[in-house]
Amino acid sequence: MPKDAFMCRMPEFRSEYFDDLPAYILNTETMLSSINRKNRNVNNYNRAIGGN
Repeated sequence: MPKDAFMCRMPEFRSEYFDDLPAYILNTETMLSSINRKNRNVNNYNRAIGGN
C-alpha cells in the first residue's frame, strides 16, 4: 500500500515513523480485510448473476 494514502488522512504522523507505527499497521490490516470482504461479496454477487 502507498503510504501517501494515509499521509493525507493522518498529517500529524511523519513518514519516517510509519513503518513501525502500530496505528498504521492496524489501519492497514483493517483496510485490507475490509477490501477482501468487499471483493468476496462482489465475487458472490457475480456468481449469483452469472449462474456459475
